[in-house]
Amino acid sequence: MKRNYPIIKNLIDGSQKYRLELFGMWIDSRRPHIPSTFGLVEIVNSLFNGEFTNFDINDENRDRLIISPGHEGIVMYPFLADKNYISKEELKKFTHHDGILRQYPDPSMPLVECPTGSLSHGLGIGGGMAERRKNNVYVIISDGEFWEGSTQEAMSLATRRKLRNLICIMNNNGTSILGETKTAHEPLEEKWKSYNWFTQRVNGHSYTELLSAFDNIMSRIPSDENYHKPSVIIADTLKGKGIKEIEGDPMWHSRIPNNEQEKKFREELNKFNYITN
Repeated sequence: MKRNYPIIKNLIDGSQKYRLELFGMWIDSRRPHIPSTFGLVEIVNSLFNGEFTNFDINDENRDRLIISPGHEGIVMYPFLADKNYISKEELKKFTHHDGILRQYPDPSMPLVECPTGSLSHGLGIGGGMAERRKNNVYVIISDGEFWEGSTQEAMSLATRRKLRNLICIMNNNGTSILGETKTAHEPLEEKWKSYNWFTQRVNGHSYTELLSAFDNIMSRIPSDENYHKPSVIIADTLKGKGIKEIEGDPMWHSRIPNNEQEKKFREELNKFNYITN
């Protein structure tokens, strides 16, 4: 399916909007981890607004989304507000005692299927959901989780169980708390393919590439040899995307900007120009 221009334009406009809302949460709360979410904006925006998923909270047969790194689950909050599942005011009360939005999402919040503060459990949980549901289950994992044996065990089980409705998006930003992941993980495509997953690799900040990859999965037919395979999209992203000073710098995983940096970063986000490279 060829995407039409209005959809792409709306998604591009959302890139700036959602980053500004996440930035506001960062400044208001003085809490860490928000920069990690900037690298996920295009991925999550594609899922919520790309017109191929069903996250209607009132539909029991809706698609499911799990964001395995709990600290990155914060990225969902502006999207929940956009869908009127929470109040916009809740974004201003992020981690406040009188708010409902916590540092790590849990099932007390709309569309949050499970707590994911402990890394590397998301893909296994998603596989279990896909086993008992006909709808699609989307799981976002980090490249750092690829070090965990439980992730690769879940990959193997999904293949054996032919979970074609399990769709993993690997947020491949090249960094983790243990350092760079590139030398440990590459060649990523070959590793996923060795587990017999339908594998694609894209620029995780390009809506054209992301939507094309999702459409490739949605359009598979029973006669396709890949039809019974689980699917993965390896999305190459940049941690802190949108603010040059923090892009790709793992030290900003837990830093809070000072007053001068706050002003500078906000001005930069207000001038954010969607560029895919």
